[in-house]
Amino acid sequence: MKHQRALSLDRRDVLDKSRWRTVLDSKELLAESMLQNTAFISLTQAKAVELAGEFPVPAMGTAEPSLIRAVGSHTVTAGFEISIAKNGDI
Repeated sequence: MKHQRALSLDRRDVLDKSRWRTVLDSKELLAESMLQNTAFISLTQAKAVELAGEFPVPAMGTAEPSLIRAVGSHTVTAGFEISIAKNGDI
């Protein structure tokens, strides 16, 4: 029973792909330098567009752009997704 309770506390919802973008290849070095001492930072809408290119901004209420450090592979593998815990942790 303890195991089932732990799983429900750790449950995460996958963030819809319409709400995130990867950094443009040409902006990777800039993004890496911005994240040199932190795992994430808040961005202005203009900086988000600079790093990720133009993208439709869905009506998300109070959501703000952020740059988040992620580890991935340049070769296609199992894919990439972002999940959010019920307390808002990414």
